[in-house]
Amino acid sequence: MTKRRWYELSFACAREQSDAVSDVLFELQALSVTFQSLDETVLIEPDSGEMPLWTQLTLTALFDDEATLSLAKTAMLERYPNLSPIQTKSFTDQDWQAAYQKTFEPVHVTQDIWVLPAGAKKPEEADIALSLDPGLAFGTGSHPTTAMCMGALSECVQ
Repeated sequence: MTKRRWYELSFACAREQSDAVSDVLFELQALSVTFQSLDETVLIEPDSGEMPLWTQLTLTALFDDEATLSLAKTAMLERYPNLSPIQTKSFTDQDWQAAYQKTFEPVHVTQDIWVLPAGAKKPEEADIALSLDPGLAFGTGSHPTTAMCMGALSECVQ
């Protein structure tokens, strides 16, 4: 069975233009558009009602065929002649969840509690080790709510 190929188009964009440029990408048949920090600044847990966005972004559009990607690149350069260099790449579909989960290591969450990905060896210094399958919503041990839950659990265990 042949694995599906996907095609990406990415470039730098100012925050002020990002929504309009994203709309154009969708008009050009992008399946999705991802906004990322150009300088890797992390924005986590904004206050209620706030929608912070980085000053300089990288927009990445996903396409399902090479011809659509090529047409979109040409159209973007015509519409936005001063656009930063556009980069394109293609990649083969894979089990993204499995690939994501392989990147996790044990996390020391509280003084005595560690969160381990399923199958990981318990560190010798770990008093308590919770084995969790890392997921997008929970299980990595690195999110602030996980730390709060583990802190409460640690108090209960003492």
